[in-house]
Amino acid sequence: MSCEGCFSTQKAIDQAPPHKKMVGDYIKMLENLRNNVNHFKVNIQAYRIDKYVSTINASAIQQKYTLDNPIESSKQYIANMQNTDGSWFEISNMQGLSNVWATGFISSFLPEDDDCTVKARDFLINNKQGKLWGYNTDWTYDFDSTTCALLSLNGGHEQISSDIKEWIKGQSPSGGFSTYSDDQYNLFSSLGLKKKDVKGWISEHTCVSALAYYFMSRLPAKDNYQQELNSLRDYILSRRNKKGIWTPYWWTSSIYPTSFIIQGMLRDSHDHRNYIDQSMRSLISQQHDDGSFSCEVLNHKSAFYTALVLDTVCSSEELFARYRKEAILMKEWLLSEQYSTG
Repeated sequence: MSCEGCFSTQKAIDQAPPHKKMVGDYIKMLENLRNNVNHFKVNIQAYRIDKYVSTINASAIQQKYTLDNPIESSKQYIANMQNTDGSWFEISNMQGLSNVWATGFISSFLPEDDDCTVKARDFLINNKQGKLWGYNTDWTYDFDSTTCALLSLNGGHEQISSDIKEWIKGQSPSGGFSTYSDDQYNLFSSLGLKKKDVKGWISEHTCVSALAYYFMSRLPAKDNYQQELNSLRDYILSRRNKKGIWTPYWWTSSIYPTSFIIQGMLRDSHDHRNYIDQSMRSLISQQHDDGSFSCEVLNHKSAFYTALVLDTVCSSEELFARYRKEAILMKEWLLSEQYSTG
């Protein structure tokens, strides 16, 4: 069944309730067929990508010394992992492989004129899922994946004003952002679930809102969205705990939302120095003696979270001057964990 066929099937299922008594068995058959197709498609894709990554990393060894050129090695690894269509694959879940979300996130951190970034932006421009961008090219749009895509396109100075207007519809009256809208016709039947079963996906969350705030703070024309930004800021500040950090819903560490919120505050026109100071102290207090930071759920040292804190420290000359010693430890730990593939 093609992607278009799956969406047509889902739409037919969603439009059927008024006639449910007449076509109940037919609806159930369509739902089972569609869910089975999606399930096997996801697993086949995941298997192929796992084999691909394993092949690339087969000869990789962990170096306990500084590589000659670690940044260039890392950039080359990222380039090697990019698909011919400009996308990257990342973690797999029941919605598939995250080629759109991952491509937006990765490319937003790369230099805007890098060949990989240019290819990634072309992929994003050509792969909307309806009104906005989804987790992957086979799934309905969501506001978090769209944030990642817009981050990348904004960095490339693309025209995204009309997309931003659509994206802002994901902001709830509380000011926060949800992953999905509760009126997306194919979301619930795609999962084989009812609306009440996906409350977490249609409710606003700190981690989704943190990236949204980070994005809005980087907009050249953010004054055009001052009302939405004020509302989002109020939501974020209301979710701050006594330690000055933010607890995620989807992610496995408070480092993720807290880092992006701090970086957003650094670009905000409001004076957030007191908030930033407390939040940074709380973040740095989580650092291990070797310079690393851990995933709080798995209790395992994480290159991703360590790099995210380092990126936050390096976002401000003042923060870097204050936490220079800690930043050097982060850098040295990351270099010690780098593989020969980059």
